[in-house]
Amino acid sequence: AFDASLADKGEWAGELTHKTKDGRPIVVESRCKLISDHTGAGVVLECTRDITSRKRTAQRLAIEQAVTRILAESQTLAEAGSDLLQAIAEGMDWDLAIFWMVDRKQQALSCLETWHRPAKSFPRFITKCRQIGLARGSDLPGRVWVDKVPLWASDIATASDSIRKQSAVDDGLHGAFAFPVMLRDEVLAVAEFASDTIRPEDPDLLRIVQAIGSEMGQFVERVRAE
Repeated sequence: AFDASLADKGEWAGELTHKTKDGRPIVVESRCKLISDHTGAGVVLECTRDITSRKRTAQRLAIEQAVTRILAESQTLAEAGSDLLQAIAEGMDWDLAIFWMVDRKQQALSCLETWHRPAKSFPRFITKCRQIGLARGSDLPGRVWVDKVPLWASDIATASDSIRKQSAVDDGLHGAFAFPVMLRDEVLAVAEFASDTIRPEDPDLLRIVQAIGSEMGQFVERVRAE
């Protein structure tokens, strides 16, 4: 499509994803024009502008609106779980999402809901999550339960403290993050997201999901009050 546009119109415009020297992905608005140099040979002049911040702001607003709508249409957090996972995962471009509920009697996190892209499948990892209970401090969700803040793992397939390491390797999962659903100082649940690529830590994303976790906790508080 790029070559055809240059051949037909002599120019191309669109959005591309580039990487900085440290591996951080950025979105650029790119314009390319076919021109001639001093010898008459055709060369392509490319001009790009970093629009990552603008795209991230629009992304955050879209996700926050989706989360607010889903919570408004739900009676309980468990009922909203599947739709919330999908809205957040698709909005932030992640492949797999898992919703862990805190089981006070067992003192463990239990897998309540999962979501994955229709075109991808992670059967071993999902089965492992459904079979186990994660104790406080165990694996990425367990550490979030203890620390009460969003946490990032660049590659769960190589994490030494993961009891799901082999399942992640088998299904080709790598980057992951998780955030707590908080009601005041109490962790009610943990939402975890994973990707089939290694991803460097994204502080902006962690700040976004921390706000989402607080909103979900406020929803539980309203339901309890009602």
